[in-house]
Amino acid sequence: MDVAEAIPGIMANPVLSDELKVQLQVNKTYCRRSVNYYGTYVYGLLQQIYNTVADDKAGKRTQILSPYLNLTRKEVEQKNQEVVQQVFFYGDEDGKASFDNFMSGFKDAKQWKQERNGLWVTLRALTGAPMMIYANLPLSNDEGKDLMA
Repeated sequence: MDVAEAIPGIMANPVLSDELKVQLQVNKTYCRRSVNYYGTYVYGLLQQIYNTVADDKAGKRTQILSPYLNLTRKEVEQKNQEVVQQVFFYGDEDGKASFDNFMSGFKDAKQWKQERNGLWVTLRALTGAPMMIYANLPLSNDEGKDLMA
């Protein structure tokens, strides 16, 4: 189970639901004041999930998308039929190893175009179904470089 899957269960309890809402806002505000862009982004995403679940009491959105672990390509395609992904890596040793492993799947220059800008790598599929992947470089989290990305 991940955080996104836990939110609907937490919201079944009104006391926990109210506390979660408060804590998401408190932590997002703290991250914003601390100039922690990654934390601000993550808490913003969690607030979006919370708000979506809170607004969907009648189950209206459950008919629009499959459970996110089983989304079909058609459900995530842009109007031009391209799928866009954003992948995040931490700047610790594990994150660097994960990034290297991830990038090993995109070595074939006939199938993937790679562009790096110092903070991110952009991967574009050159064959098959259109796809674009944005991945942050696993920059040092000790020096705060990962937050700049």
